[in-house]
Amino acid sequence: MSNIVPNITDNQRGIQGADLATIMAKRTAKPEVRAAARAAAITKAKTEKRDKETKKSTAKAQGGSTAPKVSKQAMKGGAGGAGAGKGGR
Repeated sequence: MSNIVPNITDNQRGIQGADLATIMAKRTAKPEVRAAARAAAITKAKTEKRDKETKKSTAKAQGGSTAPKVSKQAMKGGAGGAGAGKGGR
């Protein structure tokens, strides 16, 4: 008995969340249209990222604390350093 798999005809199925008509419309779109849509999406994402970063930097500049950063262990009064305060044998 051989391990030959029979040929199965491929059916076009829609992807979840998109119907077959939408998929076929995207497939048949011209490369120029596709490139324009891609460029528009990239510029939109870049502007959103830039706005988010400027918003974050202005919030940091306005409400930034001037106190030095202290670790939680230092707040508790633990001695820093590797292996400090650990019981040995």
